[in-house]
Amino acid sequence: MEQVFTFMETANKYGFPIPILTLLIGGSIWLIFTAKWPERERFYYDLLGSLGRWKNSLSDRQGYYMEPGTEFRDSTISQLPRFKELISAGNTALASIREQVHIGRLFLSKNAVRHIEELIAEHWLIDEFDAICTSDYLDKVLPVVEKVYEAILADARKDLARGRYAALLGRLFLK
Repeated sequence: MEQVFTFMETANKYGFPIPILTLLIGGSIWLIFTAKWPERERFYYDLLGSLGRWKNSLSDRQGYYMEPGTEFRDSTISQLPRFKELISAGNTALASIREQVHIGRLFLSKNAVRHIEELIAEHWLIDEFDAICTSDYLDKVLPVVEKVYEAILADARKDLARGRYAALLGRLFLK
């Protein structure tokens, strides 16, 4: 804020009218923070939607293993039509997340990108080497997905609130 005052004092010293500077500064803030607003909002919407669909798929599949001993009936449970639909929905959501992480580098914080990359890597490790059955896979992957979902949700709330604040400042400066 002090830099803005110093800039305005310099501008006054050399004869720049304050209203023109206010307009220029306000316009710059507005353009910087709101130019890609719809794309950012849409990106978060799509990414959180994919994470949510994957989380729901995992959680719903986990429900098939609530009774003790059901983990030993993988071959029977995995052939149920609804279970197959849930697997397909989860795989589609994961594929979408893998695609979105590349675009996400434009909008997400480094921490959020790291969370998604770790999620994909940890999922692969659990899926290929760590899980001994479907129930074990679900028990290990679901908490990781939930953690990443919450991290991205917090990031989205913070980023989108900042964008709304910048848009408000831009409108105030432009009036």
